[in-house]
Amino acid sequence: ELVGSDAPRIDHDPSTGECKGLLIEESRTNSIVYSSHYKSNQTTLYSFSSYEGVFSQNFGTAPDGSLTAAFLGEGNTGRHTLYIKVQAVGGGLSNNTKYSMSIFVKRVSSNSNDRYCKLETASYSTWTHSGSSAVFDLSNGTEVTSPGSNITSGIETYPNGWFRIHFETTTGTVATNTGFYLNICDSAGSTGSTTLTSSQGLLLYGTQMEQGGFPTSYIHTNGSVETRGHDKVTIDGEDFTDFYNQLESTVVCEFDSSNWITYNNTSYERIWSINNGSESDVFEIFKQNTLNNAIRYRVRDGAANVLAAANITYGTNTTPKTAFALKLNDAAVAVDGTTDGTTDSTIPMPTPDRLVLGNDDVSNNNSLHGHIRKFMYYPVKLPDSQVVTLTS
Repeated sequence: ELVGSDAPRIDHDPSTGECKGLLIEESRTNSIVYSSHYKSNQTTLYSFSSYEGVFSQNFGTAPDGSLTAAFLGEGNTGRHTLYIKVQAVGGGLSNNTKYSMSIFVKRVSSNSNDRYCKLETASYSTWTHSGSSAVFDLSNGTEVTSPGSNITSGIETYPNGWFRIHFETTTGTVATNTGFYLNICDSAGSTGSTTLTSSQGLLLYGTQMEQGGFPTSYIHTNGSVETRGHDKVTIDGEDFTDFYNQLESTVVCEFDSSNWITYNNTSYERIWSINNGSESDVFEIFKQNTLNNAIRYRVRDGAANVLAAANITYGTNTTPKTAFALKLNDAAVAVDGTTDGTTDSTIPMPTPDRLVLGNDDVSNNNSLHGHIRKFMYYPVKLPDSQVVTLTS
């Protein structure tokens, strides 16, 4: 689903339809100049003929409901491969940089011949991990092989038999043919002996290659590289002063941290921040940068830490509930019903002028990479016992 500028992205589970909350992502660029039109610039960007692939454009219904899914198949014994030469058509790839490659795929039949597929680096010598790959089972939506060190991959289930598969690894010295393969293969990843009939193969849609250690939502392109800006929700001006109490406050927030568990992006990802447009006056909750199961909290006033940053761990729950209650010389913080005893001490109140969800209003480097599932604000400091109860 496409949303307009300045519109919140309310995300839903693609399989169940369950609301996941407000989606927050950093800015990303899709280096594939034709993400769903596989005949455009075919010989330069997409290559089939040298790998025996039979290909048809606009063959089936894509995940977005349009008749834009392409078909990859073969009537003979041989290799059935889509070769995406990203760098050959303005991809702008960089040396020694991690990229995430992803594509939507769907089996045309229920035959075992098109059950497995593989994402693999192309132009092997231009990648740090030469010939690295990941094999996926499109019958039950699982990974067959686990990539090696410093390589990640995964598969996500979508309605109507579609899956989005992805694979992350690092470039070496980029060349014209640097890119990746999508192969129809057997369970061991072998691509050389699969026999397909005319009614067997894969539907394809939404090719994406983006700089980063994990995939983000699909960025459509049609003739040029496209960039999606970062998500940041800000409430300021009268909209902020109408609800915010400068004397005491409590914030209760439930968020999605599954991306931390999978990839543990080593940055201080903000869940929410009430600040003055900088970090001089702020109270906030954010990710502990090196851990995947800990939040960090702090209060700053006049550019000084008046409640020094500290951590609370919360185990393996990927939808933790947090609460931060604050007034003059009195604070309480809890995660999933656990409090660290914080803290009745000398805590002057900061003087913020905005609320920011999923970022800190200072840079794009601290985006949440997840979902704000629930956010509640109380213009009082709730009792410590209630802070625990609300997060249990």
